[in-house]
Amino acid sequence: MFRLKYQRHTVSYDGTFVADSVNHEFAHSIYKERLRKEYEQAGNRTVRYKDTKIGKTTLEAFRKAKNNGDIFKISAYAAKDEQEFFSECFAIYRVDKEKLPDYIIDMLKGVLKK
Repeated sequence: MFRLKYQRHTVSYDGTFVADSVNHEFAHSIYKERLRKEYEQAGNRTVRYKDTKIGKTTLEAFRKAKNNGDIFKISAYAAKDEQEFFSECFAIYRVDKEKLPDYIIDMLKGVLKK
């Protein structure tokens, strides 16, 4: 019953499944690269993922989307964790067929500008 609230399982538009999948996987690559840079900037200190600026920003947006119900408009797969949430939101953002809430756009831009 819970899955029925989601508009879709994963971000995919008619006729663009491959491009949507590429955008999703590309987002994972971007995210990991930005995260790697944050780890390098921390030097020899041990930094937990959720203590990085990217980790905090993404987790905050992920929790907000889950708490206010925006997650149901993104996808069931986005609800898995904050990294899948980022990738699903990025796919929507790249295709530009739907409007994302401002706080999600801010999260995306915050990670992408690094």
